[in-house]
Amino acid sequence: VKWLIPISIIGMLLAGCQMNSESKSQSNEVKNSKQSAVKKGKKVIKKEQVAYLKKYEKELTEYVKTQNPDISEIKYDWNSVRIVEASNGTPQGGEQLLLIWSYANGSELTNFTLNFTLGDNQMPNIDSVGSDNLSTIED
Repeated sequence: VKWLIPISIIGMLLAGCQMNSESKSQSNEVKNSKQSAVKKGKKVIKKEQVAYLKKYEKELTEYVKTQNPDISEIKYDWNSVRIVEASNGTPQGGEQLLLIWSYANGSELTNFTLNFTLGDNQMPNIDSVGSDNLSTIED
């Protein structure tokens, strides 16, 4: 009878540890599932962003050519689309920008980027198109 109480306590502790372990395992599975869904969601959003930019390809080309008349041919690298955090010199940082790399006049040496701010729906604002290095490209 003296041994019954300590054995019961040990049994309850072991059962509690086992239940805690199973709970952590289930929690990790849920966490991994959510991360996978977010990753899949980002891929879907990127596809939608690329499709949206392609829809405005003519307008983008006109913008580039008005910024630099030396550019006669443009090739957009649709696989290069990505979102970056703009730095504005404050601790909290700036807004997010969508970037796409492009090439001018048939040469990969004459590359430039176009950048766009993002709307609430994560789609690029076409009217916000900008570039820091279009003026450096020569024919």
